[in-house]
Amino acid sequence: MEREKLLKALEVVRPGLSNKGFIEQMGCFIFTGDRVVTYNDEITITHPLQTGITGAVRAEQLYKLLGKLPDHRIRLRATETELLVSDGKIKAGIPLQTEIELPLLDYSKIKGWVKIPEGFLEAVKFCLFSCARDITTPQLSCIYVNKKGGSVESTDNFRLTRVNVGGLDAFPASFLLPVHAAEGVFANEGGVEEIAVGENWVHFRLGNQCMFSARTYTEVQYPNLSEVIHQFEQKKEKVKITLPKTLPDILQRAMIFAGDSGTERVTVSVLSGKMEVRAEGVNGWFKEVDEVDYEGETVVFRINPHYLADICEKTNYLEVTDRLAGFRSEEWIHIVALMSEKEET
Repeated sequence: MEREKLLKALEVVRPGLSNKGFIEQMGCFIFTGDRVVTYNDEITITHPLQTGITGAVRAEQLYKLLGKLPDHRIRLRATETELLVSDGKIKAGIPLQTEIELPLLDYSKIKGWVKIPEGFLEAVKFCLFSCARDITTPQLSCIYVNKKGGSVESTDNFRLTRVNVGGLDAFPASFLLPVHAAEGVFANEGGVEEIAVGENWVHFRLGNQCMFSARTYTEVQYPNLSEVIHQFEQKKEKVKITLPKTLPDILQRAMIFAGDSGTERVTVSVLSGKMEVRAEGVNGWFKEVDEVDYEGETVVFRINPHYLADICEKTNYLEVTDRLAGFRSEEWIHIVALMSEKEET
């Protein structure tokens, strides 16, 4: 087969690998004859791949080997104990377990597939930045898809995002999608087309015939964000500030110093007559100031610069109360807690 075709399929399913799993095969590529699968008890990914081979092979050795072979075409052959890889001059054997121990999902039995509602994927992506990354609080490290409320939500107790989405009533139930699983869906090049919500799993079917499934949290209570949103919206002492038109360009410069870990932050300070954006990381620091039409006490909050740049494409305004800063439109709202002087320093 073509080496690049095989590598591309393995690249798609790699996010489902785990070397810390309680079953050794969680760190393996699983070949099922016509597909390649990975499974780590939190997510599982399957991609079409005709090999005629059934068994589990250590992912690290196979993936690295394929990346260093010079020929465009390779040959795979399985024995009872090894996966043999060759491209003519080069031959290698990697241990193969012909008995699959993992509880792989049977996609032929999954029912209730529905077309992805319009705006759903954009809403999930928009909510990613408000999720916590600490899995010890699972309800905060998830995106909540609220069937009854018709919304997609996230919060880490310091910020929250809610996006109203139509068509969620087609889902059989609400569910909590772990943030790392959500990011894995968007990392796939196939494009999500359909979704099926099960009792413990949510499944995505992609245009490249790849299947991506994530285990959902079913025994945790998601916080009620409506009270915070209502208090913010009804607050009478609220100031509306027009964002400077230069803010997107300022954020692009700040991103250079804010890091690239996915959890980077910039500090935004709104003072009388000006807005200051600061970023600091291991490679240095950055500060830029522009004018704003504002007179009042200093307002300070932290936010992901990529997210704020995205917000700037959706609204021109920032609203501030005594404790909160918020951005909103008719379809969505994002609220962040203001920082105290002690936190700022």
